[in-house]
Amino acid sequence: MSQRHLKHVTHLYEKIICKQKQQKQQKQQEEKEEEEEQYQCWFCCSEENLKFINCKKGGIQNIPFGKWGECCKDKAICLKCRKRMREKCPFCEKHALYNWKKAGRGPKKKEPFAIRHEKQTERLLKRLKKKQKYNYLTPREYRRLKRIKTMENI
Repeated sequence: MSQRHLKHVTHLYEKIICKQKQQKQQKQQEEKEEEEEQYQCWFCCSEENLKFINCKKGGIQNIPFGKWGECCKDKAICLKCRKRMREKCPFCEKHALYNWKKAGRGPKKKEPFAIRHEKQTERLLKRLKKKQKYNYLTPREYRRLKRIKTMENI
């Protein structure tokens, strides 16, 4: 049988069920309600001012979400308990209970040309002066050094 024949012959299909969109939306809302969990402090069972201990990151985070979110879902801690145990983690005792910060990030925006040019000339001047001290300057470097010095004087 050709595809066209199957497409237009409806008596081959016994029952056709069409669901309304509202039913799907209701099911999704019910699933979301089920997923929401009430977190409690691991030690005193209070539900106020909670943060989550993340031993993989080595600190505390505000919400149990993200790359290592699964490892901290069961380790909620309130403000009072956090103050008592600030210096050592009660689970692994390898890190302190301070907020985890992203480290190693530099400035995002490129500096203006004038500032970059000044830094570049300072580095160059430093290198050329060191070479001049030991008489290793080529004629081109010598002229360049002279030009930079005259620009500084102006």
